[in-house]
Amino acid sequence: MEELLLSHPAVVRCAVFGRRDEESVEHVHAAVVPAPGKHPSLEDVRDFVTARKGRLYAPEALHLVPEIPLTAAGKPDKKLLRSRLSG
Repeated sequence: MEELLLSHPAVVRCAVFGRRDEESVEHVHAAVVPAPGKHPSLEDVRDFVTARKGRLYAPEALHLVPEIPLTAAGKPDKKLLRSRLSG
């Protein structure tokens, strides 16, 4: 889904991660670095994903962030994002 989100005109970088609730249901979150001057909304991103992949893939939460933290291997640090953004 990250590749799809990167094709959105308002998205520069992104990371998608899951967060389990109290009943162990996983919810999809998207952390997005917006393009300069852009402020994509959750509805806009959900509609974009739904139109291309289906409702099942649409994120339930959108976090606009200034940067995506990386692991030592240079990959998005989803564990750090999950702890910072979905508490």
